[in-house]
Amino acid sequence: MNGKSPQPISPPATEKPHKADYHPNMAFDPKPTNSGAKPLRVLLLRVKVKANLSSLPVVGPKIPPDLDVRLDSLQVVLGPRLDAGQAQRIDALIGEVGKDLPTLPEQGLPGGVLVGARIGIGKNAAKPLLVPLSKPATTEIATTGPEAPNQAAPIVWLDVKRTLGPVRVDRVGVSYSDGRLWLLVGAALSASGVELAVDGLGLGFRLRRDVDIEGRLDGLSVGYDRPPLTIAGALLNERQAPTSRYSVVVRGAAVVRTPALSVAAMGGYAQPKSGQPSLFLFGELAMKPGQGIGPPPFRVTGLALGFGYNSGVDLPELKQLDEFPLMPGRARAGEKPDLTVLKELGKWVHEVPGQVWVAAGLTVDSFRFISAQAVALVQVGEYFSIMLLGRATAQFPRTGRAYARVGLDLRALYRSSEDLLQLDASLSPGSFLISDDCRLTGGAAFYLWFGRSKHPGDFVFTIGGYHPGFARPMHYPDVERLGFSWSVSDQVSVRGEAYCALTPKAFMVGGRLAVNFHGGPVKAWFTAWLDALIEWSPLYFRVSIGITAGVSLDVWLGTLRAEVSVSLDLWGPPTGGIARIKALGITVKVKFGSGSDSKPALTWSQFREQLLPAEVVAAQPIAGLLAQPHPAAEPVKGAPWVVSSDGFTFTTRSAMPASELLLGTHPFQGGTTVDVRPTGQRSLTSKYSLQVWRVDGGTPVEIPLHDPTLGWQIGKLVESIPQALWGTGDASTSALDKKQAAVLPDRLVGFQVTVPKPELAKNPIASSRAALDLDSSEAAALPLPPSVRPVLPQPTVWRTGAPSRITLIKENIAGKATARTALHTVLAKLTPLADGPLTKYAAMVGNTMAAEPLLTGK
Repeated sequence: MNGKSPQPISPPATEKPHKADYHPNMAFDPKPTNSGAKPLRVLLLRVKVKANLSSLPVVGPKIPPDLDVRLDSLQVVLGPRLDAGQAQRIDALIGEVGKDLPTLPEQGLPGGVLVGARIGIGKNAAKPLLVPLSKPATTEIATTGPEAPNQAAPIVWLDVKRTLGPVRVDRVGVSYSDGRLWLLVGAALSASGVELAVDGLGLGFRLRRDVDIEGRLDGLSVGYDRPPLTIAGALLNERQAPTSRYSVVVRGAAVVRTPALSVAAMGGYAQPKSGQPSLFLFGELAMKPGQGIGPPPFRVTGLALGFGYNSGVDLPELKQLDEFPLMPGRARAGEKPDLTVLKELGKWVHEVPGQVWVAAGLTVDSFRFISAQAVALVQVGEYFSIMLLGRATAQFPRTGRAYARVGLDLRALYRSSEDLLQLDASLSPGSFLISDDCRLTGGAAFYLWFGRSKHPGDFVFTIGGYHPGFARPMHYPDVERLGFSWSVSDQVSVRGEAYCALTPKAFMVGGRLAVNFHGGPVKAWFTAWLDALIEWSPLYFRVSIGITAGVSLDVWLGTLRAEVSVSLDLWGPPTGGIARIKALGITVKVKFGSGSDSKPALTWSQFREQLLPAEVVAAQPIAGLLAQPHPAAEPVKGAPWVVSSDGFTFTTRSAMPASELLLGTHPFQGGTTVDVRPTGQRSLTSKYSLQVWRVDGGTPVEIPLHDPTLGWQIGKLVESIPQALWGTGDASTSALDKKQAAVLPDRLVGFQVTVPKPELAKNPIASSRAALDLDSSEAAALPLPPSVRPVLPQPTVWRTGAPSRITLIKENIAGKATARTALHTVLAKLTPLADGPLTKYAAMVGNTMAAEPLLTGK
């Protein structure tokens, strides 16, 4: 190798034939783009392997030559991060040496060790497709397709999107897992109304001298669509990483549609390496449009039922209603259960040991004027939750041109883990009034915190959001303004919005109406608004009302503009205000009452009571928490955790940021000073100390967490905190300056602690294996014949002169002979009884016991 060109290391002239030929190649670019930069060095290793998808069984013969995916060789690349220009420059240097040498992808390299293959389609030249060994694939590699969820290893996909006759090839990809390099393809075959699609179909090559090839199929879907019948189904096999607790995870779905009835079902099964399996099943029945069961006011048009065992369902946000797979209505919908649907299903339904869920859904209509879909979901296990999710849509009139369509999405949710009741509502997309151009938007919410939640006693009810000057707490929902937007014509548009909200400390209401006209050179506008906010403890109110009207005319000399604005601001106590009149660029202000619109700053006690949770500091288990051995009917607040002896991780979090973290009295992490905006306090010092104690003989002893030899892993916990509480600014107003961010990033709020795993103490008792081993003896059945006496080691008596244990047992049995004979004589008069004198059993003791027994009685 020299500084002018890459030097290949050629194979020997004479070689024995192998299934694979290895060609290493090393290259470097001596002319880096940046002056002073080091030369770029890349090591490439090629393994010649010839394989085609057309050689696969069943589907192989159906693949036309122009769509055949071929594997020319395998590649291993070791090098730094390269951009597209650097990779192309190195490929050019390699091309100067020889044509049949490994090259780099045109997109560049992410750096590190990569494996892959040179893949060609039809007669097109083969291109390298590489995947990192040590980290997930990135978009810098040749990838355009999505990565499957829960994949054992990252897959780098290359979109193909080519169709020839009945065969369609969607994409090809490579992956490295289980010591194999996988060449994968997603394709479909259509004929006579039947479509067969595969995903993750391919070959795996073990990287060794004699290449070992293995087949693979991740997913299969089949469909038949010829009116009046539609049948479709799909099955997905999710490959698991070696570290996964599950050995098998499969999901499936099917649908059958006829003009009168539609049936859809989906399910999943996961077999853990140890323990009970996880499974779920959800099915839906939908009737013909316009048909149903029940009276016209409430007619059922569809049913849905499902359950899960050792399974859990992620709870959707209201905006995710259309994506939620358990929402009724999919059986009649046009979508088919392909592999993409199954992969999306895996994002919602997961394996959760100990969790059970049940779901039930309905689709109904009322006089065919209102249609609705709803599903109720109950989950029981580590926590209890119940959710109702639904959508109702009304259209007037039912047929012909519609003058109104209103859809309402609703979600009601309770979670015992948070002691939070949530009610969310939102106008569905596509809602309008009078005209399609008059779009309706907005939402409403009611949240109630109680019990063991972080904000017990707090609540919020809002329609359309909050006052512009209200500092919304981070745990309050963000609700869209209730309003409409109407393009009346090409020249006139009208927009309106409104809101109201009630919280434990404030009530607010307001709205805005804007009308705009734009015709040729003439523009005109009119705006009216009202914003009112009332807060108590301490009492404070602020009302703003006003109107603005204006017109402008574009002429060849410029733009002529005239505007009139009248507004009034009121505040108190003490009551004051200001009136503004603006016309022709002149503004007149009239102040009255109190000249200051400032509200008094909160005292620390008021701030603590109104804006901080009841528990300022809380601990939360992260990993290693075990179930209570005897759980109470209701969780006991402050009850001790039952944790794993293999390690335990927890966090401690403060609702108030800290300027310094301490381990006991020892400094651990420094931060910024703390500001409390509502109280007007600045640059405060807030120290957060973590202490852990253990009980030793009834006496608490502090563990020195700062000692690294003890093995405690401790990290800082940082979060973004609201500017309205912990930022700078005027304490007399809730509104933020437009230049201020809503949150302050990376503030210290606590610790993350991992307890070291226990170490077994050394055995204080020294013993040899011989002392604990069995005595060798000839095999013989017990009891021994009377003529044979066992050969036993002489036992060490527990007291000088005391008999052996066998002798004690023998004497004890013989001593009871007289009493037993008397009892037998009495019982024999009632019924015949066999008589075996105890003296006989006493004589057999020595033949029955092969070793001295332990005696626990006297």
